[in-house]
Amino acid sequence: MSARLIAVAMEAAEITLIEQWCNAGKLPNFNQLMQTGYWQKLKSTADVASGGTWPTLHTGCSPAKHGIARSHRHLKTGTYEIHKQYADQVRQDTFWNYLSAKGYRSAILDVPKSFPVANFNGIHLVNWGDEHQSWKQSSWPPEFSEEVIAKYGRHPLEGWYQQRPTTPEKYKALVNDLISGIQLRTQLVSDVLQRESWDLLMVSYSELHWAGHIIWHTMDKNHPDYNPQQSEELENAMYRCYEEIDKGLGKIRSLDPEAILMIFANSGMGPNYSGRHLITQVLQEIGMVPKNDQ
Repeated sequence: MSARLIAVAMEAAEITLIEQWCNAGKLPNFNQLMQTGYWQKLKSTADVASGGTWPTLHTGCSPAKHGIARSHRHLKTGTYEIHKQYADQVRQDTFWNYLSAKGYRSAILDVPKSFPVANFNGIHLVNWGDEHQSWKQSSWPPEFSEEVIAKYGRHPLEGWYQQRPTTPEKYKALVNDLISGIQLRTQLVSDVLQRESWDLLMVSYSELHWAGHIIWHTMDKNHPDYNPQQSEELENAMYRCYEEIDKGLGKIRSLDPEAILMIFANSGMGPNYSGRHLITQVLQEIGMVPKNDQ
């Protein structure tokens, strides 16, 4: 079986890391694709707010049109109330639903900020292993999500949201879960790819988003939380995640070498030195916000 187009999203992947490791002779599949294909750095709506990136990719519209900016820290219009926006609040339709209406058959696997619609021409899995959940775990057809869980189990990081481990052992366990999640996702893509012929197969590797938030400081010697006494295994944890996806790309390409392969990221990732986390403390010190012990 095959697909005319395979679109692989690497959520929050950082291109400077990929370039660095490719230049060092690592990530052979990324390196070959960059040498023989075409690639470019693109601007992202993450410059405004990261929550709008996926709906922009789904719909081809800016946040001004699809209505999603900060999906989980959105101000309710006319108030200072913060509320979360969900996938069904995107005001424009997805490109794969347009493809479905035109008779094209697609497999959409765990792409964030989306939800399945009835009678979709293909399969659509939602929130099996999503870093920022915006819809309940579900699928079209409905039994497909049950089939995935029965065959691959639940994602190792299901329900985990930006929680930092507290010990080196817990960090190692987290990294192992990230690697396991990538391997399971690659196996899911491989099995779906061999299931039938698709016009489009699209998948998102959310593990890099988890990794960027939680383990960036383990490799960044300029980060204030970097620990020079940590193990070499932990210092290489971020690379191991990218390496595992590189292996996954190799496997996917070997299964369907004639397919057009498109790889992209919704945004990059890096340390946050903006100081926004100090706003509450500043307001507390000048008496505008109560301190935690008051």
